[in-house]
Amino acid sequence: MAINNPVEIAEGAYVADVINCSRCGKVHEHLRFARFRNPPPDVSHWATCPTWSEPILLQTARKIPAPLECKSPSVHPHWCGCPLEAA
Repeated sequence: MAINNPVEIAEGAYVADVINCSRCGKVHEHLRFARFRNPPPDVSHWATCPTWSEPILLQTARKIPAPLECKSPSVHPHWCGCPLEAA
């Protein structure tokens, strides 16, 4: 599988063309890859194969930040200023 023309459209989200899809072997244009919230080893992003509706897995060369953690989870939703307020 090859990924061509990846463009970051939002923090951790990409649109890219897939050549020789690892699921169906076809070409898919403009697939949206989303970052896993809790990624398995050696995988950071995923998209759905439009032919088989199965996941296409991707590892980016860019280091993916660790999941956000709140310092006061017992009072969520809350206004403690943690990064999860925007989520």
